[in-house]
Parts: sequence; C-alpha cells; structure tokens
Amino acid sequence: MRLSMDFQHLKGVLIDFDGTLVDTIPFLFKHYLSFLKTFGQEGSLEEFKTLMGPSLEEFVPILIERYRLPEKKHVLISLYHQGLADTYKREGKLIPGAREFLDFCQHKKIKIGLVTSSAYPLIASCIEALEIKDYFAFIVTKENVKKTKPDPEIYLHALKTSSLLADQVVAIEDSRAGILAALNAHIPTIAIRNPYLISIPSGAMTTNSWKDLTLCFEEAYARL
Repeated sequence: MRLSMDFQHLKGVLIDFDGTLVDTIPFLFKHYLSFLKTFGQEGSLEEFKTLMGPSLEEFVPILIERYRLPEKKHVLISLYHQGLADTYKREGKLIPGAREFLDFCQHKKIKIGLVTSSAYPLIASCIEALEIKDYFAFIVTKENVKKTKPDPEIYLHALKTSSLLADQVVAIEDSRAGILAALNAHIPTIAIRNPYLISIPSGAMTTNSWKDLTLCFEEAYARL
C-alpha cells in the first residue's frame, strides 16, 4: 500500500484507542448486550456498530430513547459504567502490530497523541497495564471536550494541545464516527479496516493492519 501523505512534513500521529490501538470491541459488545438484557431487551451487532465512536454519555441516551428504558439518564450511565474499567484492565490487549508502529514513531521522533471519546478513568488502568503511557506526548479524552466523535472538536483540541497544524499530522481510526471527526478537522486520516467498520467515509486512506501501516511508513521514510 502507499499513502497519499506528505511524510516530509509529518510531525505527529493522532491515534484512537478503542478498536484501533487496543482490542476492546469484543468485550464492549458483550457489555452492551448485557446492559440491554438487564431490561429485557436484545441488542444486535448491527446496532452496536452504529454506536461506535461517541462517548458512553452520548450513546446511552440513544439506547434510552430507542428502547424506552425506565430509569433516569444519569442512573443508566452509571449502571453502564459498572465493572467496565476492570474489564478494560483485565481484557484490553494491543492490536497486533500496534506496538511496533509506536516504536517506529518514537524512534523517528514523531509526536504521538492518543485521541479517544472514552473517559480517562475507564482506560487509565488499561494504559498502565499495557505499559504504553510513555509513548504518548499527550492524551485527549472526553473530559477535554463538550462533544465527542463524530464532532471534530476532540481532534481540534488535539491539534491545539500538540501545537501542530492539521497538515503536519495524521489520524488513525477504526470507526466511521472517528474517521468523520478527523476528516472534519481537516486532518489526513487512515482507516484501519476491521469487521466493525460499517463504511469508510470518502477522503480517508485505508490500511489492512498495523503491520502494513508500519511497513508503509518505513518505506516512505527510507525514500526521504
């Protein structure tokens, strides 16, 4: 694969967490099914795919309205959060090839930022357990913005935090909402193909895996 990017001026990479860097989607899907089952409702993989990207605080209200769940919003959000941080720590694993890409960027002194709609308390223990915190120059989470993906605010905040321009970075995402958020912030965006990605918005570049992406970066830098 080849990417239509200006590697000569690349100074930063902005990486999504859930499903992109860390393999969380299978257990998040189970958690979603279990939550709905509590109220006698049955979720589906098709619905779950459409909910990927926004924060829990934004997609739980969608479930409340869609299934007419009886409790108040803050109660249901709290219920959804229960046990999730422990699951992140226990079951979260790096996507194959991701650490090698992080190592490459670190070696080339490319600034790495983590940009996620997840709450920091949810993912913090997972980041520590995987020993990846030191890779990141900064971490942007839902606490830093009013609107999360697909709104571009979280990526605009990341640019401000990094002191870099949109054409000096590339975003790496796995969900339609995340891809749209980055593209709408005018950031070159790479979508990692996966079974949960319902469609790839126009304008995004694509790769099949972290291994392929690392190889592409290595070849591009060898030509500089």
